[in-house]
Amino acid sequence: AMPVYGGFIPSFCSSLVSLLHGSSTPAAVLAVYGNRHYDNALVQMDELLARQGFETKAAAALSARHSIFPSVASGRPDDEDREQARQFASMFDPQGKSVSSMLPGDRSADPSAFRGTPFHPEADERCTGCMRCVSVCPVSAISRENVRTSCKAVCISCGRCIVSCPAGARGYRGEEYRQSGEVFLKKNGERKENVFFPAAVQDRR
Repeated sequence: AMPVYGGFIPSFCSSLVSLLHGSSTPAAVLAVYGNRHYDNALVQMDELLARQGFETKAAAALSARHSIFPSVASGRPDDEDREQARQFASMFDPQGKSVSSMLPGDRSADPSAFRGTPFHPEADERCTGCMRCVSVCPVSAISRENVRTSCKAVCISCGRCIVSCPAGARGYRGEEYRQSGEVFLKKNGERKENVFFPAAVQDRR
């Protein structure tokens, strides 16, 4: 399972796949996206795993609350999402056919084409310097010397530091962020349904 950013898998997730090794080993790939679209994430995951000796027997694109604009898909995953995920897991057949050819996306797309977002979390005066954000950041974008800001060149805007901050000090700020959030909500506020390959759970997209 991996998050989707700009239609691709974050580069640090791609590097982690190199630690996995299979021998025609069945796998299920799950792309979690913020209710916009999963674009090329599933085919990218499929190819990453294929190079490590895995065969994709099932795949899913799962909608969740957006990490940068949390008003989008707020409350997702909900009970319906969880029930669909349980059904999907219960029907996984390691002896089944590969779903690689079913997966939508552009296999020739270059993940480096996504240059990231201009928005990165920072802390306000409520920050106590507890270093919780430093310890949970998956890409080490927050330094102990300057704990209130995030290194823009490294931060992937996943929001983990925001939800982990015990003081509620971290967040996205600024007028540009507010305006962009309003536009994004208008374009992507409608509920997107989860998509499954094979369609073990009813696809209502």
